[in-house]
Amino acid sequence: MLLFVSVSLAATLTVGSSGAYSTINSAISAAQAGDVVEVQPGVYAETPTLAGKNITLVSRDGPWTTTIAASAEIVLDSGTFEGFTLSPAYATAV
Repeated sequence: MLLFVSVSLAATLTVGSSGAYSTINSAISAAQAGDVVEVQPGVYAETPTLAGKNITLVSRDGPWTTTIAASAEIVLDSGTFEGFTLSPAYATAV
């Protein structure tokens, strides 16, 4: 009897000055389903798009230290989004 087992481990992609990614969207683009995009403290002038990916987008240190300065509405169409201050407060859960 042959038994094949496939194990897929989620990766953590880090955004910030000491991370592998300088922008949230570049880490989201590289992420696969189940991955975690961890964002280091700072102000990020971008509008993250989860693009239907089932990923977790999380601030490492919480909303007191990590702000997304979005220029448009952030549409949360999949995955998990937690621990950010949004400025201005653009977010829609679909």
